[in-house]
Amino acid sequence: MAQLTPFEQAYAKAKQDQIRKDPNNPGGGQFVWEGRTYTTAAKNEGKGTPTNAPPASQVNKLSEATNTATASPTNGGTNAKTVSKPYTKTSNYNIGNLKYPLDLGTSPDMQHYVSFYINVRGKSNFEKDNRFKGSVSENNSSRITSAQAGTAVKRMGALTGGLTALAAGVAVAKGVKAGGAKGAGKALASKEGLAILGGAATSLSLATIGSGSLSGSLKPDNKQRLKDVISLYLQESPSVKYGVNYQNVDLGVLGGLLSKAGGSVETLRNQAGELLELGLFQLAKIPSVIPGVGGTVGNLLEISSKAKTNPFREVLFDSVDYRTFNFRYRFLPKDPKESIAVKKIIDKFKLHMLPELSKDEFFYIYPSEFEIQYFFKSKENLYFNKIASCALTDLQVDFGGDRFSTFENGAPTEVNLTLTFRELELMNKQTAYNGY
Repeated sequence: MAQLTPFEQAYAKAKQDQIRKDPNNPGGGQFVWEGRTYTTAAKNEGKGTPTNAPPASQVNKLSEATNTATASPTNGGTNAKTVSKPYTKTSNYNIGNLKYPLDLGTSPDMQHYVSFYINVRGKSNFEKDNRFKGSVSENNSSRITSAQAGTAVKRMGALTGGLTALAAGVAVAKGVKAGGAKGAGKALASKEGLAILGGAATSLSLATIGSGSLSGSLKPDNKQRLKDVISLYLQESPSVKYGVNYQNVDLGVLGGLLSKAGGSVETLRNQAGELLELGLFQLAKIPSVIPGVGGTVGNLLEISSKAKTNPFREVLFDSVDYRTFNFRYRFLPKDPKESIAVKKIIDKFKLHMLPELSKDEFFYIYPSEFEIQYFFKSKENLYFNKIASCALTDLQVDFGGDRFSTFENGAPTEVNLTLTFRELELMNKQTAYNGY
């Protein structure tokens, strides 16, 4: 029997817990879902196990994939959420006024919402006291991590250094052979020698950067999770678009000949008649010594025969598109408290979508990244697609509706916010299997 997907395992576990906690069913029971029968133990015998439980390795993968179970914005203060590595214990997220509406999660009509978690750059000077300790793990991503990129820089430095030393040795040897010590000096002062010196400088630069000894803007980066989380009511229907690209490639006559012939002499013999015509047709298109004759003959032959060479066109897979996600919100604050909440939410998004200048303003430090999750009744909604780390690429704020108006304190009675996120990881079969 096929192994359960992470979604199926999560559903089965939730159903088991529901039956086990039922006061009217202390003896446990069974239920059938998607053609599989699950057995739930008695209330005092633990959580129970499906009769066709997946292997332990897959259960472990599930625990990692679904270890973001609870993010309830109902308490208006701190919020418990079990997060993936590097956090190994329950962390308290600050919700406070970073939710809209303020009765999100408590009102029966406000149970669907989206939470935006923020991963700030470790070297950023903003909100240093508003972060969890430790770095956000990038091991589960298909992206090149900061650590991997740093290792690559170090290796490039070593490779460049080796090639530079080899080139310098060859140049000096040639110079010595041509004119002794003076010849070696001339070799290093030549254009080739200057290029070698440039390579040496590049090697030294890469080696210094790759060593991790720098403490400024070029030191290896790490991400840290912000304690603040933004939770907004799901006003529009969630949507997701997947795209892959293919390109047309003409194999040409030679490619077609090689693929169709298959290396068989007998096949070539059977195709001799048409191959001769093909050769004559191609020769007719070769430019003549008389300007225009070659092309004219080829075109006339094509018009006469109403035949055209087969380009043997094929379609080849090319690439995968990055996904984008749009969220549109219409805020209608009903009191000053909600007006303040709306302003704080917009300010938080603005702050973390933009880059930061380094100490001496010679570098830009990358903006923060966002992790987005759909929730229903304080639990991650696995019926919707998951979203990998994103960059906030567009933010638009429109103050006022059809007719601009404000409260007595000047706060607008209506604010419209549009957010566009671009996912930073390309999708594949593995990510789709895991719910993305």
